[in-house]
Amino acid sequence: MKRGYQISVMVCALSMYIAVSPVSALRVSLYKATIDAAEEIILGNTDTVSFKVAITTPQGLPFSSDRDGPVELWATYGQFIKPDGTISDSPMSVQVENGEFQAAVSLKGFDIVPHPLTIRVTKGPYEDHELLGEAKVNVLYPASVAVSDASSLSAAADGAAHPVANVIFKDQFGQPLKGLQVRVLGYSEDGEILGNTDDRGEARIRLPARTQAGYYTYQVQGGSISSPIIWVLCTKGQIPTMPLRNGVSRAKAQLIWDSTSRTASAESPLFQVRVREGESHALLNGNRIPLGTAARLKDGRIEVPVLFLRQVIGLKV
Repeated sequence: MKRGYQISVMVCALSMYIAVSPVSALRVSLYKATIDAAEEIILGNTDTVSFKVAITTPQGLPFSSDRDGPVELWATYGQFIKPDGTISDSPMSVQVENGEFQAAVSLKGFDIVPHPLTIRVTKGPYEDHELLGEAKVNVLYPASVAVSDASSLSAAADGAAHPVANVIFKDQFGQPLKGLQVRVLGYSEDGEILGNTDDRGEARIRLPARTQAGYYTYQVQGGSISSPIIWVLCTKGQIPTMPLRNGVSRAKAQLIWDSTSRTASAESPLFQVRVREGESHALLNGNRIPLGTAARLKDGRIEVPVLFLRQVIGLKV
């Protein structure tokens, strides 16, 4: 698909999408799946990612579920559209005939997405998946949104301060969008108007203070243009932590410790996370997420806030 737009994806502070090392409980399979999907879509022009999957056996024959077993489709967000038009959450089981099938992911309702869409084809029981193939689709926005001087957003808010940032709105050609009415979209503060962009396309935003500890997500909107998700962590008192390994193991993800870089990495079909000892942020699917406290080793295991595991990754801990 022809590229007409460019965007910088950020969460809290500016950060490009960073792929983590492929560490996972997923086993590389001798079966091979090729996913034919667009390299990118522009959200707003379409809300559906359609693709075709072709699977071959180790002998080079077309895959057949009757002979080789069912396969599953995974997507990092969105919902699968079944052939009959109904919706299925991820993962979705697929019966394959003659080695090919077509599918689609609906992004309806996802006005903003935090990272590229990853589609995976796996085979085998949940505890011992074989990865047959994967594809990534860059989801672009109608115009680019850059965040400058957002260092205050990378730290934890204390429940009393109002995190602030300068947001710059630009069109697809990199020119500033002047005079846009800017508002912040959050939870109870949906639609709070903050003012207009100046001649540089810049507006200073102030996020609402929070009195309850936890993660909160916001978008900044100017006209019909929305920013990527902004993550803010409000803390009160001490931040309870637990071993990262204990949390991700509940999602059947394997954790790998790199003693050289002092980094713990884990991957499941739905998330990739990387945490480095001593740093006060983590990388989740390439996005920078504040932890509110430095990750530390305790009894030989790296610990992270329980709120990060529960609210951001979505684990039941």
